[in-house]
Amino acid sequence: MIRAAAGVAAAIGAVLVAVVVVEGVPGRGRPSAAWPGDARGAPADQRAPGNGVDSGRLPEDPEAGRKSELQWRAHLDFEERERQQIFDRQRIKQHRAVIKLLGAARTRYDRARTPAAVARVREAMPATIEEARRQINAIDHWGNNSPLLKDYDALIAALSGAYPEARLAALGGDGATLAQLRGEIDGRVRKMKQWLEEAARSEDE
Repeated sequence: MIRAAAGVAAAIGAVLVAVVVVEGVPGRGRPSAAWPGDARGAPADQRAPGNGVDSGRLPEDPEAGRKSELQWRAHLDFEERERQQIFDRQRIKQHRAVIKLLGAARTRYDRARTPAAVARVREAMPATIEEARRQINAIDHWGNNSPLLKDYDALIAALSGAYPEARLAALGGDGATLAQLRGEIDGRVRKMKQWLEEAARSEDE
């Protein structure tokens, strides 16, 4: 019984030695680093990009890319202009009321024939400006829909300071500044009215 057990143990030991020897023999057991799938042994068309390998993509055309970007920006500008026209088309009467209100305030300055008269008009101007602001806020509460808001700001700024000062200078004999301001305001108001006319016509286009 004891001799049989010793024989079994010897046989097991021999098997273990054989396994160790096979694992240590090159080319047997575990795969070497040159097997398929290893980075050093992979075919050329499966290696990482670079090293002169053609990716198959066409070269980029900078000029075509620039033109494409410009076209996209023009499209966005057109869409924004159309959106603003739709917005103002629904508020044309309100816009015209504000333009008329500010135009009447300017006329009061022009009719003032003495420095004292200019001072009286100027003293009453804050109430007019406040009413104009109220109407403008009713048109575009968020302040980001109508392009005319910047024009309103410019007109209000002129009537609050530069225009009465220029009117006083004109009464004193220097009318150059007043003439320049009148030209700028006339041009701005024409542009504003033209925008509203375009907005009105856009409904039928």
